[in-house]
Amino acid sequence: MATYTTYQQVGQAEDVSDLISNITPSDTPFYSSIKSEKVAARIYEWQTDSLAAGADNANVEGADASDISLTPTTMLSNTVQIFQKTFKISRTSDVVKTYGRAKETAYQLGKKLKEIKSTLSTPWLALRLRRWLLVTTPRRLVSSQTSGNRSIAR
Repeated sequence: MATYTTYQQVGQAEDVSDLISNITPSDTPFYSSIKSEKVAARIYEWQTDSLAAGADNANVEGADASDISLTPTTMLSNTVQIFQKTFKISRTSDVVKTYGRAKETAYQLGKKLKEIKSTLSTPWLALRLRRWLLVTTPRRLVSSQTSGNRSIAR
């Protein structure tokens, strides 16, 4: 008599991992290394400063203090860029049972936010000069290499 095996069996339950592996990199080292700040204008500015290099600073007791040169801060600026990632999820997609996520909307939102963080590195690391744009042209961030250059045409 032939043995009935799982190869002939119909209606077997699937065995699917409840984890979703993202095979594309989502590391955002540049984005993670900068601080976030809310801005209230299309152009925002900030100041930088630096300390003088360490030097021999030994003085004789009772010596007169000598004058030193002071340096002002440096004003930098950049343009606010509008990033957008849109998606539509049907209500049914959020209700049906799925593997690796409770709600499709939450999963897709998290994925799109990671993509925006990754996208943020592109304008900062690419050499891009600032220019005034028409209302119909999207504003773009200036690269980190040029955002401090005050001679850029505004």
